[in-house]
Amino acid sequence: MTYYFDTNILVTAHRYDFPLATSQEFWDWLVELGEAGTIRFPEVVFEELGRGKMDEGKDPLAEWATQHRDLFIAPMVEALPSMPVVLDAYEKPMQTATLEKIQNDACVIAHAHALIQTATIVSYETPNQAIAGHKKKIPSVCAALNVNCMRFPQFMWMMSDLGNKK
Repeated sequence: MTYYFDTNILVTAHRYDFPLATSQEFWDWLVELGEAGTIRFPEVVFEELGRGKMDEGKDPLAEWATQHRDLFIAPMVEALPSMPVVLDAYEKPMQTATLEKIQNDACVIAHAHALIQTATIVSYETPNQAIAGHKKKIPSVCAALNVNCMRFPQFMWMMSDLGNKK
């Protein structure tokens, strides 16, 4: 199984649970999972992390992503065949304003959709009942497309020794 991480996993981990300055073991663990091919980050995640704060020393998370770019970046070309299906799940016909708001999430979903039997999205988002495309959350769109999706605590439990015991 390959796990595609939403940007919010890295941002939330760094801001609240595992700051880079004090939780190096967590970040080393992510690197190990990336090297093993267990987790992947679409290009849009890297771009989202780097927006506006790539000046050296200003954003440790953006610097970390840059240092490990080759380990995690899943090229968008892998997901292109799935993009029309994913965009239709958000809104049909797609409005420009909606596309601007959901494009990164849609790219993450498209990666997992392209490998629907062997991929799962990991996000902190929770499902919602939104009708408007720009308000739909990743788990809701995944459910509509039969794409596997889980929250990060479930992923951590699954990857832990306790989660692997039967």
